Amino acid sequence: MLRLARKKVARFGDHMVLVNEVQAGAFASPHDVVLFSYSLSMMNPGWDTVITSALESLQAGGTIAVVDFHNSPLLAFRRHMWRNHVRMDGHLLPFLESHATPLRRSVRHAYGGAWSFFVFLGRRSF
Repeated sequence: MLRLARKKVARFGDHMVLVNEVQAGAFASPHDVVLFSYSLSMMNPGWDTVITSALESLQAGGTIAVVDFHNSPLLAFRRHMWRNHVRMDGHLLPFLESHATPLRRSVRHAYGGAWSFFVFLGRRSF
């Protein structure tokens, strides 16, 4: 995914740098934006530590942007997703809202309501 993203942002030159710092266990500082796309729901355990580290790495006025799985009313679907290492019990959004100042937040339903995903943009709460 990073290889594809690097191709797409190459036209911005040095103004945009993409890194995969979660593998190293910590984020270098400071960042303008930290983006998580359908990844936090797969970090079990440790998602809370990753979010906290990301927020701490933001410079003043920096933004955290997250799009991820949220929940499903179907127990069988949630169990299926869990077997595939995806936690879908609505745990991420409340944590983000309590640790960052929300700028934008929405929950959207997919596939006829079989599951939902969320979009969250926030600033570090100092």
